[in-house]
Amino acid sequence: MSILKTAFRGIVSLLFIGSGFYHFYGTDFYLGIMPEYMPWPRELVLLSGFTEIIAGVLFIIPQYVRYGAWLVVGQLTLFLTVHID
Repeated sequence: MSILKTAFRGIVSLLFIGSGFYHFYGTDFYLGIMPEYMPWPRELVLLSGFTEIIAGVLFIIPQYVRYGAWLVVGQLTLFLTVHID
């Protein structure tokens, strides 16, 4: 594997893991950007933080990179609704 690909995976992993932990630490920040039509906003913020941590961890484990990548793509697609509002 190339050094560039390894570095990219490491950066994406750190960003997702860090962002995931921040969902627990800075929950109010994420609640502020949740659309009003979403049910259970606090629970969804915490769930998304947990899944971001899982995606970041999977993305750095060689045999699970593909699962991590699909989870990252899925999350970014779902989170798009939050950022369009």
